[in-house]
Amino acid sequence: MPTIFPNLPVEPAPNENFNVAGYSFVGTNGDRRTSLRAIANTVQNIAIVPLANVTGLQAALDAKLAKANNLSDVANAAAAFNEIKQPASNTVTGVVELADDGESTAGLAVQANDSRLSNSRTPTAHAASHAANGSDAVTLSISQVTSLQASLDAKLAKANNLADVANAAAAFDAIKQNASTSATGVVQLAPSGNAQAGLVVQANDARLSDNRTPNAHAASHANGASDALNILSLAGFLPNNTAFLCANGTFAVPPTGNGNGGGGGGNVNAVATLTANQVVLGNGGTDVKPLGSHGTAGRALVSAGGTLPPVFDLVNLASAVTGVANVASGGTGNATLTANALLAGNGTANVREIPPGTSGNILKSNGTAWASAAQTLRVLGLTLDGAGANINTGVKGYVRCPFAGTITKWTLLSTNIGNVVVDLWRDTYANFPPNVSDTITASAKPNLSSSNKAEATTLTGWNTTVLAGDVFGFNVDSVANITRVILELEIQPS
Repeated sequence: MPTIFPNLPVEPAPNENFNVAGYSFVGTNGDRRTSLRAIANTVQNIAIVPLANVTGLQAALDAKLAKANNLSDVANAAAAFNEIKQPASNTVTGVVELADDGESTAGLAVQANDSRLSNSRTPTAHAASHAANGSDAVTLSISQVTSLQASLDAKLAKANNLADVANAAAAFDAIKQNASTSATGVVQLAPSGNAQAGLVVQANDARLSDNRTPNAHAASHANGASDALNILSLAGFLPNNTAFLCANGTFAVPPTGNGNGGGGGGNVNAVATLTANQVVLGNGGTDVKPLGSHGTAGRALVSAGGTLPPVFDLVNLASAVTGVANVASGGTGNATLTANALLAGNGTANVREIPPGTSGNILKSNGTAWASAAQTLRVLGLTLDGAGANINTGVKGYVRCPFAGTITKWTLLSTNIGNVVVDLWRDTYANFPPNVSDTITASAKPNLSSSNKAEATTLTGWNTTVLAGDVFGFNVDSVANITRVILELEIQPS
């Protein structure tokens, strides 16, 4: 028998995969060659069966089309096409239905003879494209516009004069416009002195001369005004220093004081001269009199009331000044001030108040303004060090506090985990050193319990008040496995 498996392994290894005639096999622990021969003999002994001996196989093959056949060879091909056809869309190719002439249903295809495909159809509105400066502007010649040339022939050229117009005077009357306060136009001349609105004054009008009565303008001749009068230039002025202007407009030397109200030219209490800058007071119908001393520099002339002469004195602001003085006038700009508040400048605005705030606060600057603020917490503490060995019980040191305040927190920090209880004693510097009778911690002493850190803000039973200069003593009550620990107290200054 010929060998049909020339690549058959003679001795496959145990569990080895191998292929034989397209079949996969795995080697076993038995007689591998015997197994393989049995497989080979089985394959070689398979007989070839004729097509006619397979029931229904020939009829099944006759019902099939050859791959090279066309779809038209299929029975009822139209029905088959309807089963497989697919409508076309804007995303898929396929079959389409033809549209009737002018039909606009989506999905239909327009036929080549559709009337919409011809040029002879009503265009979309597009008049704007034929306008001047449009994309398809229409231009016309004069001859294309009915009667345009005749109308132009009846007009004058722009260069012609108005005199060329027939009946020019009547034409001017038809187009002229009177002048007004808001429009230019023609005007009519006014007779001399006429004040009618709309007329204009002629150059020979009498009102244009300087010989006319002026408007009232006495204020312009006042002292310091735009046209102030100089008394030296007035008619009738007497060139000496004893003449005065009388109520009747003349200049004269007044009579001397004689008890009958003679006037300011009389003697001053029979004194021929006055002290420089001395103030003179009226005295009824008798001679005027000097006030006396000017008083201290910087004093004001203050009325004494009634008929009493005034005196130079300080001004009583409480009675002499009303309202609230602003900063520009030397005041604060505030009608009232908060009790015990500090005052701070605020430019030209009212002086700003800084209230005292909470007891113990300090005046603090933020760089631009002052404010009442709480003092920053401060820390006081001591390092308890055993120099590498466990620390011992007992007093470990003293620290003096230079400020007053309130204890708010304690913190213990150790270099190793262990147990420690520390008592705090506090007394005055005069009573130094403090002892156990000065304890401030009650039963809530700072402590570590199998830890290397601890803190507390609830200080039950503590005397937390600290006076400036108090001395703190640090006493270790008990300790285990602690070689170095720091005890810190946070104190809010007061």
